[in-house]
Amino acid sequence: MPHPALPVLGLLAFGGVGAYAVTELRWRSPAYCIERRGQLWNGEAGGLPPGYRPQCPASASYRAEVRRGETRVEQYVTTGWRPDELAAQFKAQGFRELDAELINPGLYEAILEKARGKVYYLATRQGDTTEITINGAR
Repeated sequence: MPHPALPVLGLLAFGGVGAYAVTELRWRSPAYCIERRGQLWNGEAGGLPPGYRPQCPASASYRAEVRRGETRVEQYVTTGWRPDELAAQFKAQGFRELDAELINPGLYEAILEKARGKVYYLATRQGDTTEITINGAR
């Protein structure tokens, strides 16, 4: 006759394997860096406006830094040239603009700050879309 604890142990092992698989799948996903879908900068800058598609840098080194908790990054793509729309949303949520510059007609950068640290914001025109990369310390 099987020991009465075996079904419980089996269930715990199954749950552990499932949790591990879900965590590992996150790091393989193209949106691995987005912690809270639909929220900009994990909710600190409000909800993500319509028309923005989340993605994450494809770089293996970026992926490793985010996984280790050394950096935080979010990336979004939208149609048209809308370089400062998300930066304005950060400012509306209390972030202070330290610097902002349209470097050339297809490159905009800003440095924003709140009590918890600086956020580096880069918008790049890519044909008929805008790619926005936001990064900062954890």
